[in-house]
Amino acid sequence: MEHESTKEAIALNDKGNALYQLGNYQEAIKAYNEALKIDPKSVIVLNNKGNALRRMCCYMEMLEVCVEVINIDENNETARRNMAIAMPHLT
Repeated sequence: MEHESTKEAIALNDKGNALYQLGNYQEAIKAYNEALKIDPKSVIVLNNKGNALRRMCCYMEMLEVCVEVINIDENNETARRNMAIAMPHLT
C-alpha cells in the first residue's frame, strides 16, 4: 500500500511540474500540495512548490516553504538559494 502512495505522490509532483512548465503556477501548487499530503517531508516537492510561489511573487509563503525544507535538510542548496531570492522582497 505504501508503494502505491509513493507512486501517487510522484504522479502528483509530475502533474505539478507539467503545470509549472505551462505557467499555470496556481494549479501546480495545488498538485504539489496534494503530493505533500501523501509525503509531507519530500524536499523535492517542497522545493518545486517554492519555485512556483517564487514565480507568483508570493515571497513570504516561499520563505515558509524554504524554512520547512531547511528543517528537513539543512544543506539544501535550492531552499537556501530561494531564501536569498525571497529576503530582499520582504524588507
